[in-house]
Amino acid sequence: MLRYIAVYVGLFVFGIAYNLAVAWIERRHYDDVLIAVEVVVGVVVTLGGFALLEQKTTLTALLCFASSGAPMVYGSLWRYLKARDQWRASIRGDVENAESETLAE
Repeated sequence: MLRYIAVYVGLFVFGIAYNLAVAWIERRHYDDVLIAVEVVVGVVVTLGGFALLEQKTTLTALLCFASSGAPMVYGSLWRYLKARDQWRASIRGDVENAESETLAE
C-alpha cells in the first residue's frame, strides 16, 4: 500500500512541476511544435509510475499508447513544418513584392 501512495504522490508532484514547465514553454510560444511532445512525455512518465505498480501490463499499455500516439506526433510535426514553410514563403514573397514595388517607383 505504501508503494502505491508513493507512486501517486510522486506522479502528483511531477504533474505540478510539469505544468510549470509547460507554462514556461507556452509563454515563449514554443508550444506550436511541442504539444505532441508534451503529451508523450506526460504519458511516458505516467506509464513509468504504472510500471512501478503493475509490471505485467505496462508493456501492453505502452504499445497501445505508442500505436495510437505515433501518428499524432508525426502529424503534428508535419503540420508544423508545413505551416513554417508557408510562413517563410509568404515572408519571401512579401520581401520580393516590396523590392519590386520599390524598383517600380
